[in-house]
Amino acid sequence: MPDKVLEELKEIENLLKLEKQEDFVQYKSKIESLPLDEKKKKGYTWYPVQTLNSGFTYGDRAYITVQRKASDAINHAFRPGKIVKVFCNSPNVDEREKNGVIHFVDKNKMKIILNSQDLPDWVNNSMTGVDLLFDESTYKEMESALSMVINTSNTRLSELRDIIYGKFEAKFDERIKDVNVPHLNESQNAAVNAILKAEDFCIIHGPPGTGKTTTIVAAIHELSKKEDAILVTAPSNAAVDLLTEKIAETGLNVLRIGNISRIDEKIIQHTLEAKISAHPESKNIKKVKIEAASYRREASKFKRKFGHQERIERKQLYQQARELSQWANQLEDRLIEQLVSAADVVTSTLVGSTKKVISDTKFKTVFIDEATQGLEPACWIPILKVSKVVLAGAHSSSLGRRAVAT
Repeated sequence: MPDKVLEELKEIENLLKLEKQEDFVQYKSKIESLPLDEKKKKGYTWYPVQTLNSGFTYGDRAYITVQRKASDAINHAFRPGKIVKVFCNSPNVDEREKNGVIHFVDKNKMKIILNSQDLPDWVNNSMTGVDLLFDESTYKEMESALSMVINTSNTRLSELRDIIYGKFEAKFDERIKDVNVPHLNESQNAAVNAILKAEDFCIIHGPPGTGKTTTIVAAIHELSKKEDAILVTAPSNAAVDLLTEKIAETGLNVLRIGNISRIDEKIIQHTLEAKISAHPESKNIKKVKIEAASYRREASKFKRKFGHQERIERKQLYQQARELSQWANQLEDRLIEQLVSAADVVTSTLVGSTKKVISDTKFKTVFIDEATQGLEPACWIPILKVSKVVLAGAHSSSLGRRAVAT
């Protein structure tokens, strides 16, 4: 690989680190270091809040819906998909905070899906509040992907990198017979056939309204006849949801991976959580989880001052709860493996393609729609998992421009 390419990739890596540092500094100075009252005034905290309802959503994820006082109705920075911390200021509770993701914000109401299968005991406490958090997970995934791209050699990833940066030309197998999709026009069919013949890299480009999404959905349907599973991604949840909906309409089994708090209600049935809930085995898994939770509740009834016998009983209850939870997790992992294996297409955001549930899934091809709206480091994340890349978008990103030039 030319030294200038390595230098450019390293420069992107350095710039990404600088951006992350600046974002964190801004968060620390503008949000985290402020007193509670000041954070509240600036719209970074809702406090106090009243819990309107709570329960469990798909995948047994706990959620709460909170409401702030009408008198506190000032502008705020809370948006769907943001990472937050639900906290309790009462000195009488042990675990005082739970992190989660905002599902929706409607005036003075907010629904939060917690990163937990347990609701905190203080959920109805009058001293409960919600803080906005700094989310560095996306930066970490982009940094990791860039590091792998820079440091790899003699691998399929290094071959794809060299093709994308123009060192080698992309190859097409002209022996593959052309297909004709009736509802596509001539140029769209030509694009589909280019995708089918591509051995390593292909790009579909054109202005908005030229049918890029329709074309790649048709190509995915044709390619699914030859490949076990196809990875389909985009920078935004909205774009991924649209792709999921369109692909599902072709009759393919689509699995939407991602945080359900960020997924459109129209395609919830295609999410992993919904498929788990609809599966007959989920009733058995839920029964085991409920039993485990029951043992944990019994154990938590013992207060700090108790005798030797009570200590032994509490230890046994926690042990039983752990064993049941492990069993439930094993059953759920097996079910997830079955659902992922059955999927014709897996859809996710660029960063969402790192989800543990598909870490062992073998994909040959990844489609990146709206590629020119994604940062280059983010585009590399799904590319790490495949041997063939299809980009769709307009000519605006650096990755897109280099790809067109090959």
